[in-house]
Amino acid sequence: MLKRGPSVQLCRVCRRSYATATSAWKTTVGLELHAQLATPLKLFSQARQRFAGPANQDIEPFDIALPGSMPHLNTHAVLLAVRAALALQCQVNMSSTFDRKHYIYPDQPAGYQITQHYNALAHAGLIHLSSRDESSLQQEIDVTILQIQLEQDTAKTLYFEAHDAADPSSTDEILVDANRSGSALIEIVTGPALPSGRAAAACLRKIQAILKAIGASDASMDTGALRCDVNVSVAHQDQTTPSQRVEIKNLASARAVMNAVDAEARRQIEELERGGIIASETRGYDVAGGITFKIRDKETTTDYRYMPESDLPPIALDDIFLATCRKHLAELPDAVLDRLTAKPFSLQLRDVRVLEADRNLLGVYEDVLSTAQTRLANKVDKKAMDKLPRTVAAWLVHDLVGRQNIIRETQPEASTGDLMPTTKQLADLIISVIAGDITRQSGQQVLSMLLSQFQASQSVQSLVEQHGLALAQGDGASAASHALVKEALKQIMQQNPAQTAKLHGGDPKIVNWFLGQVLRRIKGSSAVKDVEAIIIKEQQFK
Repeated sequence: MLKRGPSVQLCRVCRRSYATATSAWKTTVGLELHAQLATPLKLFSQARQRFAGPANQDIEPFDIALPGSMPHLNTHAVLLAVRAALALQCQVNMSSTFDRKHYIYPDQPAGYQITQHYNALAHAGLIHLSSRDESSLQQEIDVTILQIQLEQDTAKTLYFEAHDAADPSSTDEILVDANRSGSALIEIVTGPALPSGRAAAACLRKIQAILKAIGASDASMDTGALRCDVNVSVAHQDQTTPSQRVEIKNLASARAVMNAVDAEARRQIEELERGGIIASETRGYDVAGGITFKIRDKETTTDYRYMPESDLPPIALDDIFLATCRKHLAELPDAVLDRLTAKPFSLQLRDVRVLEADRNLLGVYEDVLSTAQTRLANKVDKKAMDKLPRTVAAWLVHDLVGRQNIIRETQPEASTGDLMPTTKQLADLIISVIAGDITRQSGQQVLSMLLSQFQASQSVQSLVEQHGLALAQGDGASAASHALVKEALKQIMQQNPAQTAKLHGGDPKIVNWFLGQVLRRIKGSSAVKDVEAIIIKEQQFK
């Protein structure tokens, strides 16, 4: 214990010193993103593109550069790329061309990659970041999208070290899985406008959300459908020219982007303060160590010998095509956030983010809300109707999604479809609770039943009847219900004299304890407010 105090104190001093040092410096970050387009076929062949298939099964002759094979452009990939460009506010070029980028590497069987270097699909886009996207931003930022280009993906290279270093016959192995070769990508390049790791991560998340919302890509970083490189440089606050730019490759998450940028900025600042220089190089990021490491020098510009792709004609678009794409573009994330946080919805931002991130769930929310508003119009008061958008959101975002997440922890093979009740079931359930037909506690029980594979096909009404969850109705039924509550309360008080003494002593906190005990005992057969009223009456008149 004596050894821990100084070390902890030293860490705090280091953090303060770093904060003081960096206040004299500014960081500049740009992103390079590669997003796999959500098309079933590859960019220039009829081979399917998928994640984690058997090695070298999803290939056609062109994907592995067999002599005589020719590229055939996947027009669906072009459509998705144009959607992405429009959603990112880019200017789409009416005519764009393909080029060959030459280099020799095991993952590129043709010796070149087909990309768009000289005349890309789109340019001059914009991403707007505010404190809603990242709370640490002190001012809004407009991040320029320099270019969006179509290109084919490379194959996947696997390295295996020699089993026995002492045995000369045992050598390292390099294996190539060509399944990914030729998959349809767009590369999105931003300008150097991001001031921190947090801002870079926020920009990545925003682009990711946009690509998912419009269906251009599933943008999953877990499966490699979205990959990110960052360019980092630093400069004194009074300087206009930053230090030499350093590229960090293959960052696998938004958190990794944030931490890698901050680690690299810290390294560059420390190097410059020692009087050193920043070398032009490519680096990686060690997640465990929290540091960047050198991969290779970039002292000279690689000559990729770009030349026009002679086997592919230009992509020719027209105004009608662009207008149609723009018309059918899905509602963008910012528009969803603006709409659902404003009246009449007035949802919490965190709840809207959950709905926006899952467009199927958002559709369910809007359908359930519309049904509930129609069926409850003459059954509940204005206050309840005004709260209805938030009530429905709470049921879906917290109760439904919360239970889905718990089930996935024990049943990772369960699909989203398996864990989603029908819109009618959800509407019937929420309406039953709001209308006072069942308690919220009973509603939660029914929801759990609907997520069970054995009861998922049953109606809400049948589950309520089977398990005796309906609240008593009418004066006689109300009297019977109150009698049941009083009897349960009496038994609980007899079994728990210490808590009973607190109740009779006027302790307000003990009421909730008794409330939970009684509701469990009567299995939600009475409304919470009625049970609470009986307990408070017991407290006041004893």
